Amino acid sequence: MNKIFTFFIITFISSTIFSDDVLNEIVYWELTRVDAKIEEKKYDEAEDILRYWYKKNWRSRSYNKAVIARTYGFFLFQRERFEEALEKLQTAYDENALPLVEATSLVQAIAQLYSSQGQIPKAKELLLNFIEKAESNPKPVPGMHNVYAITALIYASEKNYDIAYDYINLAISLSTAFREDWYQLKFAIEYNREDYLNAEISAKELLLFKGAVPFKLRLSASEWRFALTSFAVKVALFWLLELAFCKWDQERWVCNVVGKGFIRCLITFALMDLLVIPQIRRLRNR
Repeated sequence: MNKIFTFFIITFISSTIFSDDVLNEIVYWELTRVDAKIEEKKYDEAEDILRYWYKKNWRSRSYNKAVIARTYGFFLFQRERFEEALEKLQTAYDENALPLVEATSLVQAIAQLYSSQGQIPKAKELLLNFIEKAESNPKPVPGMHNVYAITALIYASEKNYDIAYDYINLAISLSTAFREDWYQLKFAIEYNREDYLNAEISAKELLLFKGAVPFKLRLSASEWRFALTSFAVKVALFWLLELAFCKWDQERWVCNVVGKGFIRCLITFALMDLLVIPQIRRLRNR
């Protein structure tokens, strides 16, 4: 926690360069006192300072008020007082005084808090509002890939997979580093959209980036034998169901699977036998 607050203090100093407003010198030293109190584990005294400055009458669109509210919000978050933290962080955002480059991380924190509190519509409204602001900005706003990824996750949770897919692809395209959780979300969205060809590509990319070697080198000889045997059995069962059972009784639930088509089932079988089952067997053998 001490390191987190030291980071915020440094951020406040450097961020004044980019802001139309500047951090008041008195406020700066008071925030430094807060950091010192936290290092001494005097949390009540630290909160007293934050509460005093938070309740002062500031002019509208005050950069100082926004910074204080943000600091207070993250302090409460670290104390696991999430509802109070959400209120303070939202106040910091509503001041409309923070430059977009600073507001990006704040919006992510607020959206995640809203989501954790089950207030998904508010999280989505906040994110879409910020995306509109950022995209109307003449210059690209750093950190937007994280905002797009959270937005994609929210839309996916609502089973709005088409919009979720657009946002996760945008997040991945803007990121300079491989994010395993984003590719996992992309794969899940593609699978739910029944876009099995792209799902297969995403699965391969996950393996290549995560393991840094082609997947074929990751299976032992016994695992290959098991995977190929299992795959062959599934293919045989597919044609048995397609040519026999489902010709006579298409109401069986298994016929819904067969009805998706041979290519889609083939890709699903391959993903199961080459990706999922080997990992499960390894976990069981540990």
